[in-house]
Amino acid sequence: MTTSGGDLLAYGVAFYNDNNIDNAEFEVSQLLAFCFQLERLREQDLQNEVSADCAAKFKNCLQQRKNGDPLQYIIGEWDFYGRTFVVDRGVLIPRPETEELTDRALSFIKSNSCRVVYDVCAGTGCIGLTVALECPWIHVYLFELYDAPLQCIEKNISRYNLKNVTLVKADVLHADNILNLPPADVIIANPPYIPSAELIDLQAEVLKEPITALDGGDDGMCFYNVLADRWYAFLQDGGRMFLECAEDQTDRIQTLFPAVAFEPDDCGGFSDFYGLPRFVIAAK
Repeated sequence: MTTSGGDLLAYGVAFYNDNNIDNAEFEVSQLLAFCFQLERLREQDLQNEVSADCAAKFKNCLQQRKNGDPLQYIIGEWDFYGRTFVVDRGVLIPRPETEELTDRALSFIKSNSCRVVYDVCAGTGCIGLTVALECPWIHVYLFELYDAPLQCIEKNISRYNLKNVTLVKADVLHADNILNLPPADVIIANPPYIPSAELIDLQAEVLKEPITALDGGDDGMCFYNVLADRWYAFLQDGGRMFLECAEDQTDRIQTLFPAVAFEPDDCGGFSDFYGLPRFVIAAK
């Protein structure tokens, strides 16, 4: 008996529903496209007969999801700001809110003759590499400490053949090896911000992501303290620091900077498209 793409789609949706996994139709379609080696699943693909190997690969993907592996790790890539980036295990998965942070930074960069941008705690590199792709006249420095994300960033640099980026292995909390780099017009950071004691309460799927990309120390503010105390000094006068944070952190983060940092109209705490306070923009 032959198996079609449509048969696998129906099987996958039923599997998701039986195992209480959300977004069944979307995710199953993504997994099928991955197994079929397609950018996206089309109606005609559902009519085609599927090989036994392909069906087995698909069912293995379903089992990985049942075990709590995020969809993005299974397929090994994810879209961010209209482009597809490699997403390896060991890096934080890009999220829509971070696209909004990136968009705010790009608006400033494009209207202020910026030349140098720092992406701090770079992870996949999706923020900094998006900036480099959208603004080819600037140079982006991406700062990351851990081997898995460093390798992921290198893959994404190669994917887009980027020449206007420099990857720097650096401990963001010490920042000792950036003193000889040119000062930044813009610093963008989506650092770890979850208080250590709250990590145990996260969804099992989120805990598949690296703890080093989630753990913000005792009060979740560890990285913001250093960004304000040390990295802010690397900004050019007139520059901006763009920070993503938890919804209860915007007011606390603003107290770390001098009051003058929030005098411009484009600076202060801002909400995301869900109406949640998730960003802080500080001026130098």
